[in-house]
Amino acid sequence: MTATRVLVVGSINCDITVRVPDLPLPNQTILGHGASTTIGGKGLNQAAAAAAVGADVQFVATIGDDHFSRQMIDYLGQTGVGTDFVRSKPACRSGIAIITVDDAGNNVIAVAPGANGEVTPEQVEAAFDDGELPAVVLVQLEIPIATVAATLRLARARGVTTILNPAPAHPDILEFLPFIDILTPNEHELAELAGLSVDAVAAGGASFEAALVKLQSISGGTILATRGASGSTAYDGNGFLRIPAYSMDVVDTTGAGDVFNGTLAASIASGDDLAGAIRKATAAAAISITRQSAENSAPSLSEVVALMAGRDGGASAQAGETVKP
Repeated sequence: MTATRVLVVGSINCDITVRVPDLPLPNQTILGHGASTTIGGKGLNQAAAAAAVGADVQFVATIGDDHFSRQMIDYLGQTGVGTDFVRSKPACRSGIAIITVDDAGNNVIAVAPGANGEVTPEQVEAAFDDGELPAVVLVQLEIPIATVAATLRLARARGVTTILNPAPAHPDILEFLPFIDILTPNEHELAELAGLSVDAVAAGGASFEAALVKLQSISGGTILATRGASGSTAYDGNGFLRIPAYSMDVVDTTGAGDVFNGTLAASIASGDDLAGAIRKATAAAAISITRQSAENSAPSLSEVVALMAGRDGGASAQAGETVKP
């Protein structure tokens, strides 16, 4: 097994971003002060983040054959992500994401899946059958649930560590929690999957911990909830691990969760323990929010280590080393 190999199964989109003073209310039109067209999608963003910190990444995805697909192919060539299992679907539109970002860096995102709905279990099987197994498989929910389930089952049968970022949250995934080693919801996704109110979960305390405990009892793995400026909390059935966030000047939070997940997968694949991997992922996500748009926002490993060294006096710069927050 290649120690740092990561297989990412997921989405790729063309992201159309508009920057506005404040996020619009329902039925409200706001004039923006900037716009961009970039390549993203949770799958690609996470794959690119894992590659940026040094992982050997293969990506399983489907693109359309419209005018966006050439941009996607060109960008993939810049990321260092392996594309042996990225296919083009004839007579199909590529995935599109419409992103609105306010001056505080908050965002609202709507996605039209397009060709992402055509990612198949057969593509995943081909990736597993191609030479050495990955150390970690990372998947999200912007592709068909059947393909996600097949990925998790294939990985579990081969003893490969599985990470699922349940975004956007989908109740059908509860059936497959026992195949997941690490589940990484944000507060909204945690609340939806646990059947609790977002306000109760976001407040922290007993309701938040109860949600972690509930999902962990089904999974048997680790539930790792990301909470933005409040950091992250992991629960593995034995205890809670809380990692604080970094205080950064926010430019754009788009894709920060994807950078977190990609870096987490790469760190686990490289041999880091969970605490060390979360700390690296936290630092990577912190750096990403100081950069505009998800495209090219993922930092290098040297940047991540430098930020960690600044907080911890160098103590957490080594892979797998645990430093109490």
